[in-house]
Amino acid sequence: MEKRKVCGSVSQPDCLRLKASRQSTIIQHRPLVPSLRRPAACFYIQFPGNDYHRAIYVAERTICELRDQISRKVQIRTRHIFHRKAAGLNMLADDEFVRQISDGQDMVAEFLNSSNVARDIDVVLTIKGI
Repeated sequence: MEKRKVCGSVSQPDCLRLKASRQSTIIQHRPLVPSLRRPAACFYIQFPGNDYHRAIYVAERTICELRDQISRKVQIRTRHIFHRKAAGLNMLADDEFVRQISDGQDMVAEFLNSSNVARDIDVVLTIKGI
């Protein structure tokens, strides 16, 4: 008579098959959360009424992505983003502007049209050091 080692209440060959099937189940498991991409850039923006800067991470260097991330961060609806030049002139920002901002750049934000909160707000960004 052949002796079999018993793994719990299951024989050794059955136990090995169970372990193999568990391992294949673990290997085939896919996480439900999508993989996170590394952000294309991070900007530090000081919003009105705050003495500190907040990090804004953008997945791609576009004006739409920057506008969406600012809107999420301060929970307002943003219409346009302007860039304030050193002479005080407000220029409408575009994708080229966002591509030229260096990673880790600190900026100061100003809100326009803030008298009526129901409307979309314009944001003016001033880059520090320029």
